[in-house]
Amino acid sequence: DDDTSQGEKARKISMPWSRSRRAANRHPHFSMYNYQVQVAENQPPGTSVIIMSATDPDAGDAGRVSYTMAPLMNSRSSDYFHIHPDTGLITSTQILDREHMDLHYFRVTATDHGSPRLSGTTMVAITVSDRNDHSPIFEQSEYRETIRENVEEGYPILQLRATDSDSPSNANIRYRFIGESATVARAAFEIDPRSGLITTRGAVDRETNEHYTLQVEASDQGKDPGPRSATVKVFITVLDENDNVPQFSEKRYVVAVKEDVRPHSEILRVSATDRDKDSNAAVHYNIISGNSRGQFSIDSVTGEIQVVAPLDYESEREYTLRVRAQDNGRPPLSNNTGIVSVQVTDVNDNPPIFVSTPFQASVLESSPVGSSILHIQAIDTDSGDNSRLEYRLTETGSDTPFIINSATGWVTVSSILDRESVEHYLFGVEARDYGMPPLSATASVTITVMDVNDNRPEFLQKEYYARLNEDAAVGTSVVTVTAVDRDVNSAVTYQITGGNTRNRFAISTALGAGLLSLALPLDYKQERRYVLTVTASDRTLHDTCQVHINITDANTHRPVFQSAHYSVSVNEDRPPGSTVVVISATDDDVGENARITYFLEDNIPQFRIDPATGAITLQAELDYEDQMTYTLAITAKDNGIPQKSDTTYVEVNVNDVNDNAPQFLSPRYQGTVSEDAPPFTSVLQISATDRDAHANGRVQYTFQNGEDGDGDFTIEPTSGTVRTVRRLDRESVPFYELTAYAVDRGVPPQRTPVHIQVTVLDVNDNAPVFPADDFEVLVKENSAVGSVVAQITATDPDEGVNAQIMYQIVEGNIPEIFQMDIFSGELTSLIDLDYEARNEYVIVVQATSAPLVSRATVRIRLVDQNDNRPTLQDFQIIFNNFVSNRSNSFPSGVIGRVPAHDPDVSDRLYYTIDRGNELHLLLLNHTSGEIRLSRKLDNNRPLVAPMLITVTGVHSISAQCVLRVLIITEDMLGSSVTVRLQNMSQEHFLSPLLGNFLEGVSAVLSVPVEDVFIFNIQPDLDAAPGRILNVSFSAALPGGHFFPSEALEEQLYLNRPRLTSLTQMEVLPFDDNVCLREPCQNYMKCISVLRFNSSAPFISSPSILFRPIHPIAGLRCRCPVGFTGDYCETEINLCYSNPCLNGGVCARREGGYTCICREDYTDRCEFDRSQGRCVPGVCRNGGTCQELSSGGFRCECPPGGYEHPYCTVTARSFPPKSFAMFRGLRQRFHLSISLFATLEKSGLLFYNGRFNEKHDFIALEIQEGQVVFKYSTESSTQVSPFLLGGVSDGNWHTVHIHYYNKPRRSLIGEAQGPSDEKIAVVSIDDCDTALSLRFGTQLGNYSCAAQGKQTSSKSLDLTGPLFLGGVPNVPDNFPFGSREFIGCMKDLHIDSKALDLAGFIANNGTLPCSAKHPFCKSNPCQNGGTCRVSWETFSCDCPLGYGGKDCSHAMPHPHRFLGNSALWWDLKNDVTISTPWYLGLVFRTRAREGTLLQAQADKYTSLLFQVINGQLVFSISRGSTRLVRLRLDQVQVADGRWHDLQLELRDVRSGRETRYVATLRLDFGLYQGTVIVGSEIHGLKVKHLHVGGVLGSGEVQNGIKGCIQGVRLGVRPDAPALPRPSRVMKVEAGCSVGNPCVSSPCPAHSRCNDVWERHTCICEPYYGKSCTDACHLNPCENEAQCHRKPSSSHGYICDCGDNHYGQYCQHEFHYHPRGSDTCLPCDCYPVGSFSRSCDPETGQCQCRPGVIGRQCNMCDNPFAEVTNSGIYDGCPKTITQGIWWPRTKFNLPAAVPCPKGSVAAIRHCDAERGWLEPDLYNCTSPPFVELNIALDSLERNETELNTIMEKKLAHQLRDVTEATTRLYGNDLQIAERLLSRLLTFETQQNGFGLTATQDAHFNENILRGCSVLLGPGTSGLWRALAQNQNHLLGGGPAELTDLLEQYSKNLAQNMKLTYLNPVALVSPNIMNLDRVENHTHVRRRFPRYQHTLFRGQALWDPYTHVILPPAAL
Repeated sequence: DDDTSQGEKARKISMPWSRSRRAANRHPHFSMYNYQVQVAENQPPGTSVIIMSATDPDAGDAGRVSYTMAPLMNSRSSDYFHIHPDTGLITSTQILDREHMDLHYFRVTATDHGSPRLSGTTMVAITVSDRNDHSPIFEQSEYRETIRENVEEGYPILQLRATDSDSPSNANIRYRFIGESATVARAAFEIDPRSGLITTRGAVDRETNEHYTLQVEASDQGKDPGPRSATVKVFITVLDENDNVPQFSEKRYVVAVKEDVRPHSEILRVSATDRDKDSNAAVHYNIISGNSRGQFSIDSVTGEIQVVAPLDYESEREYTLRVRAQDNGRPPLSNNTGIVSVQVTDVNDNPPIFVSTPFQASVLESSPVGSSILHIQAIDTDSGDNSRLEYRLTETGSDTPFIINSATGWVTVSSILDRESVEHYLFGVEARDYGMPPLSATASVTITVMDVNDNRPEFLQKEYYARLNEDAAVGTSVVTVTAVDRDVNSAVTYQITGGNTRNRFAISTALGAGLLSLALPLDYKQERRYVLTVTASDRTLHDTCQVHINITDANTHRPVFQSAHYSVSVNEDRPPGSTVVVISATDDDVGENARITYFLEDNIPQFRIDPATGAITLQAELDYEDQMTYTLAITAKDNGIPQKSDTTYVEVNVNDVNDNAPQFLSPRYQGTVSEDAPPFTSVLQISATDRDAHANGRVQYTFQNGEDGDGDFTIEPTSGTVRTVRRLDRESVPFYELTAYAVDRGVPPQRTPVHIQVTVLDVNDNAPVFPADDFEVLVKENSAVGSVVAQITATDPDEGVNAQIMYQIVEGNIPEIFQMDIFSGELTSLIDLDYEARNEYVIVVQATSAPLVSRATVRIRLVDQNDNRPTLQDFQIIFNNFVSNRSNSFPSGVIGRVPAHDPDVSDRLYYTIDRGNELHLLLLNHTSGEIRLSRKLDNNRPLVAPMLITVTGVHSISAQCVLRVLIITEDMLGSSVTVRLQNMSQEHFLSPLLGNFLEGVSAVLSVPVEDVFIFNIQPDLDAAPGRILNVSFSAALPGGHFFPSEALEEQLYLNRPRLTSLTQMEVLPFDDNVCLREPCQNYMKCISVLRFNSSAPFISSPSILFRPIHPIAGLRCRCPVGFTGDYCETEINLCYSNPCLNGGVCARREGGYTCICREDYTDRCEFDRSQGRCVPGVCRNGGTCQELSSGGFRCECPPGGYEHPYCTVTARSFPPKSFAMFRGLRQRFHLSISLFATLEKSGLLFYNGRFNEKHDFIALEIQEGQVVFKYSTESSTQVSPFLLGGVSDGNWHTVHIHYYNKPRRSLIGEAQGPSDEKIAVVSIDDCDTALSLRFGTQLGNYSCAAQGKQTSSKSLDLTGPLFLGGVPNVPDNFPFGSREFIGCMKDLHIDSKALDLAGFIANNGTLPCSAKHPFCKSNPCQNGGTCRVSWETFSCDCPLGYGGKDCSHAMPHPHRFLGNSALWWDLKNDVTISTPWYLGLVFRTRAREGTLLQAQADKYTSLLFQVINGQLVFSISRGSTRLVRLRLDQVQVADGRWHDLQLELRDVRSGRETRYVATLRLDFGLYQGTVIVGSEIHGLKVKHLHVGGVLGSGEVQNGIKGCIQGVRLGVRPDAPALPRPSRVMKVEAGCSVGNPCVSSPCPAHSRCNDVWERHTCICEPYYGKSCTDACHLNPCENEAQCHRKPSSSHGYICDCGDNHYGQYCQHEFHYHPRGSDTCLPCDCYPVGSFSRSCDPETGQCQCRPGVIGRQCNMCDNPFAEVTNSGIYDGCPKTITQGIWWPRTKFNLPAAVPCPKGSVAAIRHCDAERGWLEPDLYNCTSPPFVELNIALDSLERNETELNTIMEKKLAHQLRDVTEATTRLYGNDLQIAERLLSRLLTFETQQNGFGLTATQDAHFNENILRGCSVLLGPGTSGLWRALAQNQNHLLGGGPAELTDLLEQYSKNLAQNMKLTYLNPVALVSPNIMNLDRVENHTHVRRRFPRYQHTLFRGQALWDPYTHVILPPAAL
């Protein structure tokens, strides 16, 4: 620091003022008027700061100076520094702390010692520089925040803030995520490194992650001594949003319900799940349609559907309910797609119903016996016996005089009737049906016996009394009199016969009674009483009675109110005249007696009552505040005499309304507050009152709609206290005029304003203020050092000392570039300024008015001087020109700019194309550099045009631009693939990674780079921006074709890691296409349709302009082959017509069939290698076919393990880490796989999944020796059959897999598409699958087959390849334990078709299978041993006493050990363990535990061989310490077989180190293990040998049961046998055990097999532990009979009867050939046969007349045909040579006109040969007719010939000539004339007028057309045309070739100008050569096709070439 300060002083010293003469005594003088110096904090006391030096030119004491200093700003500065009075050295006096005080200002005084003492002063500013000694501190110890899911990207969540006391350079805090959560955090969130604001990075999904724990670090970026940091944890909880719709568990629920189901019975439970949480996931259900009758209900919570109303099958048989699943979110989401199909099933539930009930009849008592009197009828809606009825009478007695006919229902009289005894008979009748159980119905029957008239009427009473008011209305009923006549037929009438004064009353007869009524008005004053005589008569007899009537007249009732007290409420603001309430009273009197008048008892002025209606209304306004309630007394009086009344009380409650506004206690309020008062300081309190009551009178205070000082003040709503919200600034606002409101809580509320004045009291709080926060200064570059840039000043509103300002640069001046004057603010430059090095400087200037500071930013912008050259690198324009009939989007606008750059912004560039653009293909804007494409490029021709572009300004530069026009066709796009690149942008991909990508793809596909066409680069719109880039491309194959998309996907899928490595980009797995979302219904196949948008703009990068072709994904649904129906819901059996020839059996598969052929036949069984001839493709894999002289052919196979007869490969070996890849399985609904394999304990046999490594897959694994099949459409299902002993035994095993999508069927069996059930059946070896699946549990141990079911609405979609033996590139979540397979596979069949294992797409290390060669053919076993083929070798079962690999070694001392037996050898230390050293024996055992051998070496060491848990274990122990342990866990040895065991000890030397290794070999190395044993046992001597157990003190420990022989040890593997053992304990010589089969332990129908110490029972052909007869289980279907037949495949057959066939009689219509066990389908042709059935033995169908053949599908005449309309005896209608020939009788000709009216064409129909060849010499082929029309138009000058017309006609000519198999004379003439026209026109064109420059195919089209005309088959036509008078002279082949030559010359002359590529076209009859440059002027050979010169051309004979003379070149 001292050095720096001295340097600064040297730079800053300026010359002092000079004077002409000196004073006698001069003042001391400082060289600078102010000094600035820095000192670091934390330095120890005494640290030197600066030496202050003043000069005094005086001599002596007058020139001796002493120094003092005083603080300027803060007196505390004197506590920290001291100045030496003599030297002027300023030092620190204590440790400095910048954070406590960072600036110290002193006035330094230099005083001389003259007289008088003079002084000089200066100012020094000491800045305490910062050291990074404080760590950041977060405001909180931890942060917790919640956000809702699905918030937008960039949503702010939480603001973290950490503070640091250090200076800004050491407190420049940056935030970042750290720790284990950083990866997760960055995926979902991002933190602003400067502000600490945490925002969302992308979509936040609670269902993916609900809780985030983030660790955030705040680092201060400090440099001295280093950065410091702090961390804090942030806990973010994602709150759930209702963004998931409930999903039903099934697409459709189907349930069958009986119609008699009880109400409230549960029939089904639907279920829907919601991935949301809490209430958003709570699902409730309701039925939204289909339940119009309300017969079903659903539990809204559980989804339980109940029947709540009876069902009736006869009314409705099926209900389709639509169920809604809705969650409880806000807003709720619902799923309305739940379909429930309730199918009602019928029961006998309809009882008989009587036609009418009850039955009634009448009969005269004189009716004779037997009379029919009543017909009982009932009906039953059921049918059959359920509706047949019988009748019987019920509830009858013995005296009932009636009977009924049980069948007819007629009721007849059975005895004499007597009405006087019984008049009515009541009994029942029952109708019963014959259903089971029977139902019945009953009805009542009433029979009345009729009588004669013999009784008079009699009144029921003789006197009647009544009372009647005199005002009763006429017609009023008075009384009813009744007389009764016992005769049933009598009619009684009534009359008034006396006492009816003035005829006031009348009587009428009704219902047998007399109704007496008032006929005329009464008068109480005249008659008050009547006595009437009434007579009743039945016309013959009569009776009388008296009626007494009293007349009354009195007001007998008083009015009565409905209530004694009324209460009513009314608002106080109700207007006068309003009705308050209407009251009423009632009076039971009539007339005036009942008329009521109302009046108020008290006169209350606010109310009045209407006297007539009782309505109380207001007369005056009410006021709640004056009176809250009124009580009114109301009286009601009637108008009778005397009057009667009633009184009630009405209480009127007045409701308060908000009609009073609040009133403030003071009209104006005033208060004061200091400007530095903290927020929420109380200023004053306001108060108001309100006269209203309750809420209307409750007052709150608010600034709303008032004035709150721009938010500086707030008011407490309840207390009215006014508080500050933030700190105030008096300089901004010295006082406030506020307006507050008092608001009551009425509705609507009342508001009263009040004015408040607040005065702000001042404090000293203002920092200096710059005129602007941001200055901009323009300075020319290269300005002189020291020039003044600007002067910056600030102002301070304060006064006095507080307004003193000092300036300094605080930021942006490192290194020191500018200097600022501390008092004036002048800014000076210290270095040379260069615009190109840096065009802008930003510094921060600080103005200090202690202790306050302010800062301003100064932007110093340099003005450019033109002193640099522009830059331009070579670049290319890649124009992907999409040629399609459906689009025309040639880019007509600006495609980009020339990528030139000039650092000098003032330079104006000028752009030119110097060469290569003579045809103006690029249109260049010379001033802007913008580029457009010429319309001349709008064609289908590729082009590469190099150009030179120059950019000129003050300086100039040139670079090469290459224009590449790539023609992108529909074929290329349809054969493309899209690769996804991680973390890649378009610009970065184009520059510089495009070349890497092309080379990587080229290497992976093994094609040249030029054959890879990238046509699209586009960000993945479904991914986060900038994360994934989609690159679409296609790749060409030799011959002009392209890799199919599927082949590209397979190769890239397989080589994805390699492509990632080569391209240095992260290549992601393929994404699913739109079809995998399964938008198509039933069996429809989704076809992914790619449309392409060629209107996208060019993409620019520093070196490439690229035009992309964007793919747009679409789809189309179609019904694939093998399926049909209006909705593609039915699968067709394509085996129906038996398409397999020569006796082949047809096997169904999805969308087709497979033929299973007899030996010697192949494909559709049409090729017979024993009799047929060679056909192309019959020999596979490069095999050559050779026909044999004796007939037939054979295939000669190339080397490489190919197998006869057709050079295929059926078996492959899979070493570790190997696999083979085949074309993937694409079956979606049916799949059948079978294969043979030898397996280890675990392995992956095959796997087929998706390219995206997710979702659907099928796989076959081996787990623990058992087969496991897994498949997945949405979730994984595992199918695991069990085979006793497993399949890991080295033998061949068969695995059959049948996967199918169960069809959905209607109630009547109709197909309705696929159901949701996916079934997989897996069986092993020769398993009776049906028996195992149906009866496996019952049989006990027959589980060789298993079935799995998966319920899913998706079908199986496998997009990836099929892998055998392993998988590459497996992801971490690969759902299988094994990823490889070690073993062999052979005979893999897919849908019954053998897979050629040489037809792989990729092979990673698999080989022809050598592990299972026929090793036993050479009989290698000696001494009577039996040979068995084992894994990769053979094994011999040797007789006792022999051993070794081939039984050639004698095995001494064979003994049988009983578990307590042992042999013991005392070796007397004669055997030394050396290297190499061997120890071995041969053993067999079934014991799972025991000791085989123990070798005791020295006193403590032992070598031990044991059987533990059935496995072989070797160990070495020393004392109680086990040194070594090795277990052979891959094999079980307790299997009763002989095993050879050998231990080898050897040494392994590595430098000076020697290690000892023990190798344990079992069965001659078939299984082995190795372990390091150390050096402890080397050199030890073996003392004892224990065999079969360890011989202790008189007993054997850990003995084994079994046999051991051939114990050997020594330095050779074939060491001589040991002598006889020293001791023998309970062993038996030899190895003989009893035969367990002697006791006949096996059940009936089985044979016993001795397997040494055990037996097995073999049930053939019976099943299970008990050897059950399969026919006892009866696996046959359709009521077929099961019969035992041992010779059949499974020991039984099913006798199917006449209408079924199949192994289990599961198929219909069959025949059974005599002497055969198989059933075959009839397959009768429907049109030609009468029936689908056939003869049961021969299979002959019943043919119609004229039809023959077993299937009735042929005619008796070979040329007749069978059609839907019948059979015809002639040649059928057919099309030949483009002409339809009509159906013609045999032996007759057919004559039809040629096209276009030429001479008639003739064709003969011959009875022997059918149609003969037609004579069409003079015809014109139909395709030439249209061509002729266009030619005529040209020749008549109606059409002008131009480039477009040439292009169209040449294309049409080629199509027509190549499509026409036979030319006629007119055809040839038309083509010749047209070619002459076209070629003549082309020879006259040049430049882009040549059609070849606009159409890439023009030359080829012309050449192909000429080639057809000049072919050998047209020579006769040319001769005929030459003789034709109409033919042009001089024409013919010669003229055509001459025109071709002229055109070729013209083309060659224009090639260089038009960028035409050199091209060679070879057609069958012409070879055309385009331009070839030759600079050697010697004969040269034309290059072969493989030369890069002809890339992209179609293949021809690779040896074709010509020699061209120099003159031709």
